[in-house]
Amino acid sequence: MRVCCVVEGKTEYFALPKIVGRLGHIHVLTLKFDGGNNDDCPWDTLIKKRIVPRVLGVALKHPDKILVVCDREGRNECPPTLAKAAAAIIENALTEENIIANVAVIVCDRRFENLIMADTHLVDRFSFMNEKFSDAVGNEVDGKSVEGKFNDCCRSPHSYDKVLHGSALAQKMDLACPEVQQRSRTLRKLLKELQ
Repeated sequence: MRVCCVVEGKTEYFALPKIVGRLGHIHVLTLKFDGGNNDDCPWDTLIKKRIVPRVLGVALKHPDKILVVCDREGRNECPPTLAKAAAAIIENALTEENIIANVAVIVCDRRFENLIMADTHLVDRFSFMNEKFSDAVGNEVDGKSVEGKFNDCCRSPHSYDKVLHGSALAQKMDLACPEVQQRSRTLRKLLKELQ
């Protein structure tokens, strides 16, 4: 499957193409939008102003699927509700432009890091970890500040680097492991969309 991605942040920009490739698909293009602190922007405005133009752009590449990946961050609504609302806005925009595209919207709970840190034992193997990340996070990563917990477990002066560590985790995480999948609903949704 030929896949284009529209993503919110640096981690997604560098990590998601690696996951797409590892699952046997062809990564065509990724466009990043700046979500900033997306809590400050109404959801429909964020989708219409920052995401829709990029979806329309990648649709010109005629991929088999367009993945839109954004963060829930501090919003109160659940990820499936936000994803459904975003998908409706995107579908309306595509219809207005007379473009047919297969779009999947994935809203991370709370951030994309929650997905790539679902392999908690892989995170434990970073040489600069003072404490076990897997103990700090437990059996579920959804809704937690995993970046904060990552940094709490690091030996000074180390801290989480979105590009370096995000890419390394995406390249090596055990995507097939049921325990890893069970820790992140967002990961399960991504894997389902890339079947």
